[in-house]
Amino acid sequence: MAGENKDYAYPAAQRALRDHLQRLPFGGEVLPGPSYGFHRIRFDIQSEPLVSVVIPTAGRLVTYEGKSVDLLRECVHSVLAISTWPKLEIIVVDNGDLRPELKSWLERRVRLVTYQDSRFNLARKINLGVRHATGEHLLLLNDDVKVITPDWIEQMFRYSQQPDIGAVGAKLLFPTGRIQHAGVLLLNGNPGHPYYDHPKEELGYFLSAAVTRNYLAVTGACLMTKRLLFEQVGGFSEEFSLNYNDVDFCLKLHQRGYRMVYVPDAMLYHYESLSRGNAGRVAPEELDRFKEKWYKCYAVDPYYNPNLPADRPYDAA
Repeated sequence: MAGENKDYAYPAAQRALRDHLQRLPFGGEVLPGPSYGFHRIRFDIQSEPLVSVVIPTAGRLVTYEGKSVDLLRECVHSVLAISTWPKLEIIVVDNGDLRPELKSWLERRVRLVTYQDSRFNLARKINLGVRHATGEHLLLLNDDVKVITPDWIEQMFRYSQQPDIGAVGAKLLFPTGRIQHAGVLLLNGNPGHPYYDHPKEELGYFLSAAVTRNYLAVTGACLMTKRLLFEQVGGFSEEFSLNYNDVDFCLKLHQRGYRMVYVPDAMLYHYESLSRGNAGRVAPEELDRFKEKWYKCYAVDPYYNPNLPADRPYDAA
């Protein structure tokens, strides 16, 4: 009737997990999960390398709920003020037209790189920022996110350090507290976010919104990867100037045998596309290009139950 009817099973499962961790080249501890019968693995951090945070930006002021918000400044301030990772560098890729007061504030805290191409290409801006980064691990970040959990980098790095993991994504929330990103699915070749706009407390199908799990892709709004892997797959494909470059990047890694992991213990707010204005709209031609490139390989998402509806992924109903 319930898990408590066999109260010996849960401790036995914990022991099995601890035994498994002892056989791995990296250790960890087994912690209680978000619900009875579920577990959380806290992998040991093997080293503390420099992490390069790469933030492409237009440096705009936006209006949110009637107030003027400097998204880039809030983003950088939250990374520096809240994060507990000891070795960080921040590379901001701007268009060369930052407001003087914002530029002055940033110059004392980050490395500024100017994107000089008049044509907007987000993938190219990210690749430019990575070329100026010196860290062993990269953390790609939108300028419209704000750190919530102090150990967000540690939580992502616990997985990024593992040799078989290609990219790691965080749990992103709208400022209202509802879910913006909890992984990326490909259904009928179309990338989409499960649990989009669901409550933060949503557990999801077999708790998949609340536990660490594999996905085909994670969003580039907050994505950690190894610099070596980024270079091996050629970085972000510049044929996708606005949309799907992050999903394309993850699929290139998956083709090489790497896994993408969603880590809900790392949480940030995401204003989602406010910083890009009209550029935030999905370009239909890029979706066509994406499906032409990947549909034959990923018409079926291996991490999605085929018995569930493809038009309503993980619907709460």
